[in-house]
Amino acid sequence: MMRRTLLLVTLALASACGGGSLSVADYYSGLVTAVPAFAVCDLGVAPEYARIGVGFTQAQIDFGVAQVNKAIAAGRAKFDGAKAQACLDSLHVDQSRCWGPSVTRASLPQVFGDAFKDCNGVVVGTVADNGVCYGSNDCVSGQCSTTNATCPGACVPAADTGGDCSQKSCKPGLRCQTNGSSETCVVPGLAGGSCNNVADCGSGLSCVNQKCATPLAANASCDPTASDPCAEGLWCSPSGSDASKGACLAQVDANGACTGPDASARASASAWPQCKGNQICVGTVRQNGSVTTMGHCDVPHDVGGACVGTDTNFLGNGCYLGLVCSSGKCALLPGVGAACPSRVCDPNVAVCTNGTCVALKADGAACGDDTECTSTRCDSSSHCAEPTQNACLEP
Repeated sequence: MMRRTLLLVTLALASACGGGSLSVADYYSGLVTAVPAFAVCDLGVAPEYARIGVGFTQAQIDFGVAQVNKAIAAGRAKFDGAKAQACLDSLHVDQSRCWGPSVTRASLPQVFGDAFKDCNGVVVGTVADNGVCYGSNDCVSGQCSTTNATCPGACVPAADTGGDCSQKSCKPGLRCQTNGSSETCVVPGLAGGSCNNVADCGSGLSCVNQKCATPLAANASCDPTASDPCAEGLWCSPSGSDASKGACLAQVDANGACTGPDASARASASAWPQCKGNQICVGTVRQNGSVTTMGHCDVPHDVGGACVGTDTNFLGNGCYLGLVCSSGKCALLPGVGAACPSRVCDPNVAVCTNGTCVALKADGAACGDDTECTSTRCDSSSHCAEPTQNACLEP
């Protein structure tokens, strides 16, 4: 069955000179452009609001690129323009193919597993262990010990298999995996290896009882609380009062009846395993924990698409995350000048102030808190400003 997973992306702005026609600035601008598509496909975020989640302003990107140009001159890292182009090509996502009853893990390889595998080698550090560094991309190991109090820092070895990766990177080919309160480097995808969800496992494997294993067949006993225990096209249907007991049954096709997620146990766009592919269950009504109205399997809709209710949080209203259902149609959140009874406005342009959506303020404007500013930062002098750059700067 299909399961969406949170794609955490950190754009470490660093690079250096090298071949290829793609420039450093173009490469990082391309990354920032590509990531919102993942938010749409991976999390169901409305396309209109997906870019906000990237978390980088143009000023921050420009600052980072300027810093890496110093690394270029110093020769602390190398940049491969040809690999950069290949990386961006691999990250291209056709949003029209992201959602539907026929979508499988294999049809969206970019979203599952190591989505950025083709980006390995775009930026390669040249500084050996214990050498002076100003950022992790300076180091062959990919790990610089620099802090605000220690600048410059020193390159330190990356963690090996089984090593602690809570404070450092893993060696190439390994993945940092959280297990309870610890974080260790593991070889991803091997049968029998530990996993938190299907994205941790290799092709043809699923995450069954936190171990990568062959997915369970139809009618096999399964644990509904496990991550993706059943084979593609099946879901683990609860049976009886024991939440850990279930059976792998066929998923429901488009427009088929569904009961939707238990809101107490599931609270994300990945919580509709009952529907075939990666559809969601739209319109389920629950009262006192029991389903009083069956929903139907459908894909999330953009502005103008059909929806139910007035919910704004994508837990079954039929809209992409962030849109409101108004008079049966998905719509953008209120804009400048509109009332905001739920204290939510279109985050691209406005913030709710005293019940009305007020335009976001530009840098230099007086402000009371971060939410009022386009830059998302109200500084100590109560003026909107770009976020401070927490970086170890080369003299």
